[in-house]
Amino acid sequence: MRIDFAFFEGDVLLCRDSIQCGPEAVAACFVGSSGHTFTILPTYRKPACPLKVVCERDGKRIYESALRVGVHSSDDWESIDLGGIHTLAFWCTPLQ
Repeated sequence: MRIDFAFFEGDVLLCRDSIQCGPEAVAACFVGSSGHTFTILPTYRKPACPLKVVCERDGKRIYESALRVGVHSSDDWESIDLGGIHTLAFWCTPLQ
């Protein structure tokens, strides 16, 4: 499954990219315009894929969040609050 995502702080877009959620857990790291580093560790599992999100800034861990994203095709952007600091918006599509 491909997951397109965007991290926001309020209405400000910090970074936008995509990851592939496959059978092997492979961490992906992204740096936002705010200087925050977001590390996402996805693993493909049915019916829902576990994702671990770690946010750091200046070498200090700000928060860590664990969530499960159902295996599906999104009809619209979905979002979740992360630590009361950021919002993670995501869109899922199956891999071809």
